[in-house]
Amino acid sequence: MNCMKRKYDLICFDFDGTLAVTSDNQVIWTQLHRRYEVPDEVEMMNREHYRTGIISISEWLGRDVGEWRKRGARKHEIESEIIKHLRLHEHAAETLHALKRAGCTLVLISGGLRIAFETIFPDHPFDEVFIGNIEFDHDGFISGWTHNPFGEDEGKLLAMQQVADRVGVPLARTVFVGDSRNDIVAMREAGLAVAFNSHDPEVRKTATVIIDSKDYRDLLPLILKEE
Repeated sequence: MNCMKRKYDLICFDFDGTLAVTSDNQVIWTQLHRRYEVPDEVEMMNREHYRTGIISISEWLGRDVGEWRKRGARKHEIESEIIKHLRLHEHAAETLHALKRAGCTLVLISGGLRIAFETIFPDHPFDEVFIGNIEFDHDGFISGWTHNPFGEDEGKLLAMQQVADRVGVPLARTVFVGDSRNDIVAMREAGLAVAFNSHDPEVRKTATVIIDSKDYRDLLPLILKEE
């Protein structure tokens, strides 16, 4: 690996909440539900069905995208809503580019939306991206949804392990930066687990390091320190 003098070589990030944040701290899914006037009871029912095991995470997210599709959502409208509500955390872009220049392998692992990620971070330096994808037809209408099977819990760990094996990095030299409960499984196995602006007590308990500053540059001395 290029970062042989560094303690960590492979750096994995969650997206929603960890890398990006909305203006009112609601996930972008909620903002899109509001834009397309999805009834609160429908949103809550789908969430509860997932929480109680009636449906899988894939089915839950597919239902959500299906609600937007039924209401005629188009790609340019979704992009406009994303630009309006979602932004990268402070200094996130420069921090990630600095890590890339240092020779680290960067991986995004999220159950979120590729269109959200690519809209706010088109020049991203990630080597690999695991994230859900909305398909659009030639007129910009939603035509389908591809769920990311690595988007939560054991899936995030599996994605991290697969990339680590591919680039020849032991898990002891990996970092996982997350903020929500579905990051915990991967965080437990990473060499360094960072809770970035997480309000979840279990995530904070799991983390090796907690960052509450909202400044992504605070990651650099943790990740780039020498052995």
